[in-house]
Amino acid sequence: MGRRGGRATGPLGILAAPAASSALMVSLCAATAAQCWHLWQVHERQAGQLARLEAALGEARVRHDRLRSELERNFDPNQIPLLLRERYGLLDASERIIRLEPRLEPRLEPTPALRKGG
Repeated sequence: MGRRGGRATGPLGILAAPAASSALMVSLCAATAAQCWHLWQVHERQAGQLARLEAALGEARVRHDRLRSELERNFDPNQIPLLLRERYGLLDASERIIRLEPRLEPRLEPTPALRKGG
């Protein structure tokens, strides 16, 4: 008598569906909050790493600029041919260094017919 059409009637039946959907919503919200917290922590870690990388990049740029200006102050373009000749044996800056690897000849094994002499 307490059931009609497969549904529970009465105060418990009326409250069961909203309570179940509320519990489901609360659990989904809790899972979402946990994921958001985890993502926030990952974001903070990556932001710290990015800040360190940007600082290192800034230091590298300052060092590069300092070394470049020092090179430009101390470098004489007229010395290029002498340096190339001294260091690499080149006569001109347009020449390229080509290194050839020693070529190994393949070992030929005699065939059985050649071993027996005929």
